[in-house]
Amino acid sequence: MQQVREFRAAANEKLDAAQRHHHDLSALRPRRRAGAGAHRSRPRDQPTSIRQIANSFIEGQRLLLARRLTMLRSEQDQSDIAGLLVMTGAFLCLVVGMYIVVRGAGRLEDAQRELGDRVAAAAGDA
Repeated sequence: MQQVREFRAAANEKLDAAQRHHHDLSALRPRRRAGAGAHRSRPRDQPTSIRQIANSFIEGQRLLLARRLTMLRSEQDQSDIAGLLVMTGAFLCLVVGMYIVVRGAGRLEDAQRELGDRVAAAAGDA
């Protein structure tokens, strides 16, 4: 926000100077037409305070954007790790579930065989 205030103040200062310069040129125009080789004003080649403030503001925004990008990448990495953990947990649950089902099926077969042997033994005794 400080940079915006500085930029606004410098811009207003430049606008005031441009208006004064325009007013001064308007007053000199009749003399220019009459005089030979009238001097024309040229814009300065050196960076102005507005450019410096704008460049500072842009650099600050670039740094802020870089920080936000780094934070987003970190959050993306964390979400990738969380996704992997969830997938690993789901896979482990699947493996344990399959083990329980296979073990239960094995017990069921053993119980059926034992029951069949008892029925056969009971029929043989009768």
